[in-house]
Amino acid sequence: MTTHEVFNQSTPLEDHNAAELDLALLEGVRREGAGDQEADLRRVGAMVGDPAWIHRGDLANANPPVLHTHDRFGHRIDRV
Repeated sequence: MTTHEVFNQSTPLEDHNAAELDLALLEGVRREGAGDQEADLRRVGAMVGDPAWIHRGDLANANPPVLHTHDRFGHRIDRV
């Protein structure tokens, strides 16, 4: 059953390079003397826009870590 078509939603933010979209970041990195790290920054920026990585982030947000402080015998384990 359809009710209506929605027009006011943005497109999914994927298949982009976040580093290339943030010109202020790139300019700041160059200005502060870290221009030699720009290739790594662009590589990470491409990963941020990859749909597979975005999906992994959604899964991580849906399953928050749980701290287990003791095992079933009462011994301290502090394991996540």
